[in-house]
This record gives sequence, structure tokens and C-alpha cells, in this order.
Amino acid sequence: MRADAVEIHCEGVRPVTCVERDESLSRWMRRQMRSPRYAALSCYVDKSAAKHYATTQVPWLKAPETLAIYNNGTIPQLKRKEMPPSYALKSTHGSNLVMLVTNGYIYKGNAGRLYKNQFLTRRKITKIGMLFLRTCKQCRREVQYRNVQRAVLVEEFLGTGLPVAYKVHVMSGDVVALDLDYFVVTNSTTGHARNRVKRIVERDATALSAQFAHRGCSSLQQQPPVHAMELLFHAARQLASGFRYLRADFFWFNASWYFGELTLSPQAGVGRMDLWFGQKFLAKIGYCAQVMTNYP
Repeated sequence: MRADAVEIHCEGVRPVTCVERDESLSRWMRRQMRSPRYAALSCYVDKSAAKHYATTQVPWLKAPETLAIYNNGTIPQLKRKEMPPSYALKSTHGSNLVMLVTNGYIYKGNAGRLYKNQFLTRRKITKIGMLFLRTCKQCRREVQYRNVQRAVLVEEFLGTGLPVAYKVHVMSGDVVALDLDYFVVTNSTTGHARNRVKRIVERDATALSAQFAHRGCSSLQQQPPVHAMELLFHAARQLASGFRYLRADFFWFNASWYFGELTLSPQAGVGRMDLWFGQKFLAKIGYCAQVMTNYP
């Protein structure tokens, strides 16, 4: 249910800029996110519109139920909205403005920690939602966020524990890496937890197979089967069709894949992207001297 009753749909626009010979991946990514071409990609990074895009492109893919969505005029209604014991609160226009609410306790994604003794009233949660509406650091540095309608999205919380996010990196139609974003309890008495990320990539290869990724997930309590990993990679490739680079995030819950979000420039193209993806991946994206037949 959208409280502001405005829907944004993706119109199939794609970025078209190739990689210059002297560019690193981080420099290329920062150049993209300042380009007017990226300003036309708001629908892919809008958390609400991206759900529509994902479930349209991949009909079997599920998405967390949208409980409500608020803008500046309707956000006070959050104080009186009937909610389940657990839900997620996130902005439609930013990558780190996320809060998980579990029976009144919160986890704020930007801090990377969970404190079970942080009990908040609904009034305080509403104030945090108002802060989300006023905040948009990405709007200044990443043009794809500037045209996103600012809103606070309230979503169904999947499961009872903190979910594992499967973040799939796709370059020119191939899955090249999988990040497992999960939490580790650091204090069993207080329940405090810290965020961890495990990257799965095949050495000396420019594409990641579902079988290799499945073996890399063996440490998870709920390891998806091989055929589920193949479905995951198929969905990610469909969502990234026509993009030189795109990261698609998913959750595995009740033996089904749920869509999370799309990201065009992870961590705003920081330098460590160059440590993760070297020259062989830049060639896959496409140097300007190359003739690209399948991608703009």
C-alpha cells in the first residue's frame, strides 16, 4: 500500500558509457554516477519501483510484502499504523537508510551492530522515519538517486532472525561474484551482533558458476541447494540485462528467493572495488576500443 499513491515504473533505459583505457573500475563507476545518463535510472534504485521491476522481469521471484509507504505529508500516520511484531523500515532513495524492528528493538544497518537493549517507542521510530526522509547523501554524489521520490517504505520482515543477503554482481550478462552479507553474534549474553561479508569468486575465471557458489555457502545454517543457486543466478542475469554492471540483492526464505534491491554503484565506487575486480573484469564490462554487440 503506497500512502502517496504514486508508482514509478522502469522504462528500459540503460547506461551506455564504456570503460576508458586508463580507468580503474572505481573511477569508471564514479564517472557513471555523475553522468546525466544515470539520472534516468531512478526507477532501478527506487526501493519500491525496483520491486515492481524485479517481479515483472522474473515472475516467479517473490518480494517482501509492502505494508505501507509514507512521504513527508503522511509519515505521522506511522505512529498509529497497526504493524506486525517485526518489520523493516527503509528509505526508497538511499542505500544505508535501513532499520529492522523486532518486537520494538532495532537494528540500524548503517552501524553494522545489533543492540537488543535498544527499545524504541513507535513515536521514536516515526521520528527516525522523518529523519530518513530528510537525509539523502546519495542524492549529492550519485545522480541516479536525485530523481527518486523520497519516501519511507515499511516492509514485511522475513523470518525471525537477521536474514542473510545474497548480493550478486553481474557484468555484461555474466555473474562474476556473490557476496554473503550476514551477522555474527559477538556477545551471547546481550545478543549484540556484527555484520560480516563473505565474497565468493572463482580464481582465474571471469564468471562464477552456481556450483562453485553453492560450495561457498556451505557454512550457512540454511544453505540453498544447487538448483536454487542456478535460479538465483538466472534471476540476477535477467534483472541486469542490458547493464554493463549491476548488483542484485536477494534473500533465501522458506525455500524461495525474495528480491531485495538493485545497486548501480556499490559503496559509491570506493577504491576497494579495484581490489575486488581487476583488469579482466574491466575487459568484461567493455573498453571503449572494443566493439560491443550485446550491450550499449
